[in-house]
Amino acid sequence: MSEKTSKKWKSEKKQSLAEKVTIMSVAGALTIGFVGLIVGLYIYAGNLFDKFVNDTFELTGTARLVSSNFAEPEVLADEVVSIYRGLSEEERGSTGSDAYHEYFGKVTELGDYHTLYKVLNDLAVLNNVDDVYYAVYDRHFCPDIYSGSGYEGRIY
Repeated sequence: MSEKTSKKWKSEKKQSLAEKVTIMSVAGALTIGFVGLIVGLYIYAGNLFDKFVNDTFELTGTARLVSSNFAEPEVLADEVVSIYRGLSEEERGSTGSDAYHEYFGKVTELGDYHTLYKVLNDLAVLNNVDDVYYAVYDRHFCPDIYSGSGYEGRIY
């Protein structure tokens, strides 16, 4: 009987060891797979981010080149800056209001504005971009004083 018990005990121990090896193998494979997945997602996200940054820079260069070939953005910028510098501090503080938009209303009536709007709108549609902006900054005052969206035609 002791021999039967010994054989039974050995077979149970072997079965138990086989189960342990199987469980550890599955756990190891899952761990390696999960780590591989995380590393792959990290590399993919980095490449995707780099692609979007490069696409944005290329689109910006194209918009700049195209807008200067079809319109005179410098004339619009000079007009916007001269209007902005003619505003009082109180009027400058009302950025985004309807009254603020009205100050720049005559800029939107210029031929170059309409040409620039059409060019930027076409560029946005062709490149499947939500918004392309033409913004004017004043180095002396720093804020974004006027932004004409080439896609929605808003003045901010």
